[in-house]
Amino acid sequence: MLFRSNIVKVYDHGVDGNCYFYAMEFLSGKSLRGVLNERGKVSPYEAAEYAREAADALAAAHERGTIHRDIKPSNLMLSENGQVKVVDFGLAFEKSGMTLTGTGLAPGTPAYMSPEQIESSGGHLDERTDIYSLGVTLFELLSGERPFEGVSHYEVMRAILFQPAPELTEIDSSIPRELSDIVRHAMAKHPDERYQTMREFAQDLDRFVEGTQKI
Repeated sequence: MLFRSNIVKVYDHGVDGNCYFYAMEFLSGKSLRGVLNERGKVSPYEAAEYAREAADALAAAHERGTIHRDIKPSNLMLSENGQVKVVDFGLAFEKSGMTLTGTGLAPGTPAYMSPEQIESSGGHLDERTDIYSLGVTLFELLSGERPFEGVSHYEVMRAILFQPAPELTEIDSSIPRELSDIVRHAMAKHPDERYQTMREFAQDLDRFVEGTQKI
């Protein structure tokens, strides 16, 4: 098991009949979805700090061979002391090819899925899919909007595959260009054009946070 302060502790997992289960630590706090529901969006500093903590945790998971595959605001918990915790590894994928869901379907939440996740139908994915999903999450934290919307899952997934993401600075001119560029890099359509590791993503976020006045 992977134990790290920014990753929810999973103590056990298994199968009981047709039911897959895992036992995790109890958390008290709210998800970043709850924060967005209450506030609409957060400041660039806050958004980058939340994403930095999540990226650092996911980098550790990736380095141990685990890909999350369902990063989104509701799976990033903000504890009572303000620490981000990555939760819900129910779709976690070991690089060996084993998934806890075992359904053979393309798992994930459509609005946050990477293009290759949409196209893979459960096939090979690497850590760059989590990089994309965290980029989408950071986009929403900054703007209060998801980059791709539609009246159906199909329309959302089609937009992810074929439409360019909106420019954050055009949605809100107060968003720093440097942070907008980080998001755009994380959300590149083709995996080879993104950050190649979550650690690289975390380092760019770290540089932004350390060089930004807290507001």
